Amino acid sequence: MQRKFLEEELRRLKELMQRGGNKGDKEVTGEEGEGHGAIKEKERRKGDKRWQAELMDRAKEEEKMRLKQEGNHYCREEESKVKQEQEQEEEEEEEERRRRKRE
Repeated sequence: MQRKFLEEELRRLKELMQRGGNKGDKEVTGEEGEGHGAIKEKERRKGDKRWQAELMDRAKEEEKMRLKQEGNHYCREEESKVKQEQEQEEEEEEEERRRRKRE
């Protein structure tokens, strides 16, 4: 049953590739060889200043988030290092106290 479904799906996808896309899709232009509507929309928007500003804002936000995540990761590493150092110092102090008590 599943194999039959997969074979039918594969056949359907091959037909779509040969035709150049799904003709029922709104983004596909009606003429063959013309290309996908989304590509045309992207090309049209390249010159649009608002679109460029939006892309720049998105890129800045992504960069901020990336730096923030990296910064948080760096801070966590530093905090863990400091914690380990403090624990090590405390252990050394306890050992020193024990030695003094023995003497």
